[in-house]
Amino acid sequence: MNFILITAVGVGGATVLGGVFGFLFKNLSVRLSGAVMSFAAGIMLSASIFGLLIPSLEDGTLFSLILTILGIFGGAWCIRIINRAVGWMYGKLGKKGGEEKTARILLFVIAITIHNIPEGLAAGVGFGSENTANALMIAGGIALQNLPEGMVLIAPMLAAGFSPRRAFATAIFTGAVEIICT
Repeated sequence: MNFILITAVGVGGATVLGGVFGFLFKNLSVRLSGAVMSFAAGIMLSASIFGLLIPSLEDGTLFSLILTILGIFGGAWCIRIINRAVGWMYGKLGKKGGEEKTARILLFVIAITIHNIPEGLAAGVGFGSENTANALMIAGGIALQNLPEGMVLIAPMLAAGFSPRRAFATAIFTGAVEIICT
C-alpha cells in the first residue's frame, strides 16, 4: 500500500514540479505552449492505449470486448456532459464585463482539475490489476504528461495577473486531486 501511495504522490507531484518549470518559463509563446500540450496529449494517448485499452482486451472474450466498448462510450458520454457544463460556466463567467480573460483561465484550471480525476482513477485501476509493471507504465505516463501540464497551467495565470503564490497553490490543488483519486 505504501508503494501505491508513493506512486500517487509522484504522479500528482509531477504537476507541481511542472508548475515550478512554469515559473521558469512563464513567457511561453502560444506556439511553444501548444507544442508542450501536444507532447503531453501524445503521452496520455499512448498510455491509454498501451496501459488501459490493450490490457482490457487481453483475455479475448466477447465480454471483455463489450465491456471495453461500453467503457469507451461511457467515458465519451461523461466528457460530453462535462464539456457542456464547462461551456455553461464559461457563458456565466465570461459575461461579466472585462473579466473574460480571467474566466478563460479559471475554466482552464477547472478543466485540468476535472481531467485529473480520471487520470488518478486510471493509476488506481492499474494498481488494482496487481500487474505492477503495467501500473507503473500507466503512472509513469501520467506523471510524464503532468510535467508539461503543470508548466502550461502556471504561465497563463501569471500573465493574467494572478499572484505567484496563488498560481502555485492552484498547481498543488490540481495535483492533489489526482492523488486523492488514485
